[in-house]
Amino acid sequence: MLWKAAAAAIADAGAPEGTPCIGSSFFHRDAAKTTVRPARTGRKECKTLKRRRLVLVVPLSILLLVALILYLTKSSSPGSLTTQSIRINEVMTSNKGTVPDETGDFPDWVELYNDSDQALEIGGYGLSDDKVVAAKWTFPAGTTIEPHGYLIVFCSGDPDRGSLHTTFKLSADDDLVLTSEGGAVVDSLSLKSVSSGYSLGRDDGGNWVEMRPSPGYPNTDEGVAAFLATLSATDAESIGVYLNEFMASNASTLLGPDGSYCDWIELYNTNGNDVDLSGYGISDNPAQPLKYVLPEGTVIRAYSTLLIYCTGREGTSNTQIEAPFGLAAYEEAVVFSTPDGRILDIYEYTRQETDKSMARMPDGTGEWQQTASPTPGYTNTSAGAAEYQASLPYGTGELMISEMCNCNKSVLMHTDQQYYDWIEIYNRSGAAINLAGYALSDNAKNPAKWVFPEVTLGAGEYLVVLASGNNVTDTSRTLETNFGISADGDTVFLFAPDATLLDKLQIAQAHVDVSCGRGLDGKAAYYEMPTPGQPNGTGASGYAETPAFSLPTGAYTSTQSVEISIPIGTTVRYTTDGSTPTESSPAYTGPIALSSGVTVLRARAFGSGLLTSDVATASYFINLGEATAENHVSTLPVVSLVSDPDYLFGATNGIYVAGQVYNEKSGGMDAATSYTIKDKSDNRYFRYANFFADLKSHPDPMNMEWERPAHIDYIGADGTLLFEEDVLCRIFGAYSRFETLKGIALVSRAGYGSTSMDYAFFDNRDYTSFKSLTLRASAMDSIYTRIRDILIQGLLEDGGSILPTQAYVQVVLYINGEYWGVYNLREKVNKYFLAQRYGLADPEKIDILVGNGVSLTAEDGAGNSDSGYLDYKALVEYAGSHDLSDASNYAYVCSLMDVENFAEYCAMEIYVGNTDTGNIKFWRSEQLDNKWRWIPYDFDWAFNREDGSTSITYTTGYRRDFFTKYLHPDGHGAGKGFSTVLVRALLQNSSFRALFLEKCALMLQIFDTDTMIARIDELSANIKEEMAYDTAKWGVIRFVTWETRVEGLRESAKNAPEYFLYYAQQYFGLSDAEMTEIFGRRSSLTGVS
Repeated sequence: MLWKAAAAAIADAGAPEGTPCIGSSFFHRDAAKTTVRPARTGRKECKTLKRRRLVLVVPLSILLLVALILYLTKSSSPGSLTTQSIRINEVMTSNKGTVPDETGDFPDWVELYNDSDQALEIGGYGLSDDKVVAAKWTFPAGTTIEPHGYLIVFCSGDPDRGSLHTTFKLSADDDLVLTSEGGAVVDSLSLKSVSSGYSLGRDDGGNWVEMRPSPGYPNTDEGVAAFLATLSATDAESIGVYLNEFMASNASTLLGPDGSYCDWIELYNTNGNDVDLSGYGISDNPAQPLKYVLPEGTVIRAYSTLLIYCTGREGTSNTQIEAPFGLAAYEEAVVFSTPDGRILDIYEYTRQETDKSMARMPDGTGEWQQTASPTPGYTNTSAGAAEYQASLPYGTGELMISEMCNCNKSVLMHTDQQYYDWIEIYNRSGAAINLAGYALSDNAKNPAKWVFPEVTLGAGEYLVVLASGNNVTDTSRTLETNFGISADGDTVFLFAPDATLLDKLQIAQAHVDVSCGRGLDGKAAYYEMPTPGQPNGTGASGYAETPAFSLPTGAYTSTQSVEISIPIGTTVRYTTDGSTPTESSPAYTGPIALSSGVTVLRARAFGSGLLTSDVATASYFINLGEATAENHVSTLPVVSLVSDPDYLFGATNGIYVAGQVYNEKSGGMDAATSYTIKDKSDNRYFRYANFFADLKSHPDPMNMEWERPAHIDYIGADGTLLFEEDVLCRIFGAYSRFETLKGIALVSRAGYGSTSMDYAFFDNRDYTSFKSLTLRASAMDSIYTRIRDILIQGLLEDGGSILPTQAYVQVVLYINGEYWGVYNLREKVNKYFLAQRYGLADPEKIDILVGNGVSLTAEDGAGNSDSGYLDYKALVEYAGSHDLSDASNYAYVCSLMDVENFAEYCAMEIYVGNTDTGNIKFWRSEQLDNKWRWIPYDFDWAFNREDGSTSITYTTGYRRDFFTKYLHPDGHGAGKGFSTVLVRALLQNSSFRALFLEKCALMLQIFDTDTMIARIDELSANIKEEMAYDTAKWGVIRFVTWETRVEGLRESAKNAPEYFLYYAQQYFGLSDAEMTEIFGRRSSLTGVS
């Protein structure tokens, strides 16, 4: 057949002229005899005939070879997209639980795709796994593929299974060939090995790539997701058993049946009865849900767990179940499925840390959380962690880790006045031990991370090592490790000199000044009164479990009822005023009814032998009846800030009020609980106000640097909870602290919740983890428009500015259930903000300066080196004392600062008419290029309302010459207190002058009148409804006044360009031609007054 096809190919291709037909003969038959003999010729004729035969046979052989090649490659080259409507689209040569056939088996498969707009009948087409032997299997008559449809063919080798089962199986080194009914090759490819659970598919460019399977769907991420959705089990198929915990990087947590520290997966049964799991699937790939099938007779007991050890081998050993795969530490999944491959539960994860597990809390149904206190085989509770730790063979040797603290705030101070985490070692033997060569580590895979120097620990003695990260091994000083202890929970290991693991101790998520240690019985305990260097006292086995609410935080349009779970062995107490529940708070006994308005519910569990639980907090907005500030449906996201009223408004401890000390110092000028103080500009007692938070003149009575524990709920405009977290809050801003609507900084801090706020608050940011955020009522713009700062920063970012702007979301703020008004949720400018924006690994290696070069305070997140201020001071002095028109002098300055950034920053400040230009922040980092760069922020005094009665010399509106004001030799800003030496020196250089004017032209584009008015309209419309409630509540301005002041912004948008152009031409003495070249035009103004 192949040769016939070759002949046909020759015929199709056209034979060369003179080529004989394959069927012709060079033999003559004698009429009288039946023998066949050669025709008689002479010698010369014979030689000629031989030559002729040779000449003819050679081309014929070549043509037949060409014909064979044409046949095998007709219509397409292997693996390339053909012009045919039918093509091979996806192939899986190792189907281990992805797509079952009619019998429930999982043979390999091939997917065909119809790339046309009509149904195509392919009966008689052939498939083969061999290029030489075409059409090993033929499609049955009537086989049709719908327009743009898919067809799956199983390569089982057993056609009796069904009509679409081939007679052959596939292997990764086969050639797959699709032929037409006439035998022509339609499509083909050479198969290749791919990762287990993956297929070989065509991408959008027609290239064959390894991919996650998508049989029956497009070979895209969306197609993969659509296919996986078909594998999801229905509610009716649920059996009440769920994935509960797993560890993908086990180095010291749990030994498997094979004696190795293997990965593991835990299931949990939420039912009150046992469940037979025979035939159910466990996998690390959602496309292969039956990668491992639980053996016959597998049963999970009621309210119990079942462990599966991922040893890489299959079977059971001493009743312990082993799966034939391991878990990857990065980007994989754990899957639990029904016997027919329907996915009951799945969790896809990214990077996993060594010896930390992912666990549901509460068991079976809770949210997934990473924990440094794994509980394989036990409940995912503090009690379960204590039980599991007690089952381990640690804490009984001669040397043990007797205590450690991962949030030391006041217990143990170092000689450098810092409070570092610490680890305590105890020698419980009867003899001294030389610790040289012993080691401490926070990683089981690194047994020599920090090695003890030559130091002897006497019998019965304790040794405290600071976990500072400073790596001090000088025995004349306090020893310090080269690592710290994670506040999110961690494990510390003690190794012998030969790397034998002697002891390990796990500590849970940090609580301030709470340590974890052991008694002499080796059992772990937590201590609210740590004793570094001394015997441990009586501790608690752990924390009481945090209560849970039956109703999620959010907004509702009908009355609701909420129940609170009561952890076993505890009493739950609750409050509804934002205060922290204490043992004197009401005990929870039954459902709590929620009626119209806002209810802030807080609950805490108290139990004998346990430390008090964390506080559970929820905010409920019940929108019923007449609309009020506390009872209306908002079109903006809502931030509910909850903190003990004493922390915010108490006369002694409240950070939002003037405070008792101020009240006494000022002779009662203002009430201690007042949000503002009188005559703040002349009031010499203002530094004693709690909200001013001057640590030197007015230390915090709570010794927390005027930060307070709080909880935030972030609720979407649709009323659903988007994010919640425990944080610290503090008052934020400069003179805006004296306003009623104060800025509030939200800070993630070890010991007070998570160490970051992990949520995508801002659509225009590709990072979703934040160390701090701010709630800002536009500072001094709070009584004007509430949009001035976000207007400017938003337009800068959208206009392509290189300046690092702060993202924002317009929100409504409630404090302890009370309506507080319109705020902007913002990124906070600090070292973490800069590290994220510029992709810098270490925020501590960032220097941030403010104003004329003062170091940013530590509380605002500076990582300043001591040389930062001095280096900047030297830069300014150099610029002021050298002629920067000289190329070498200018080049030196350029090596120390980003002059493009600076030029754009200065042009921006001038264009927006900022009258508070002393709000200056700039930074550098050796991780980038160590050049100073400037940060735009705080524009509540920009694009100011035009006062037509004031002369152009003193007006703060758009008529003012902001070039002269900003570039004044005496300085700019309040009282001309901020140096202009650097910018004026740079303007001596023609290159910088041209760059500066280019940036001025850019500002005209960014703040184009139409663009700016459109953004003003958008931002003001977003908050218009809320400003009616806001202005009515506080009474500082009327709603109509707010509308008038927003209109003032529109006037600035219309008029600022002309005045900016006019003053630019005047200041730089530009000709009309130069104006046209730089700006495209000159100002329409001929003079100003």
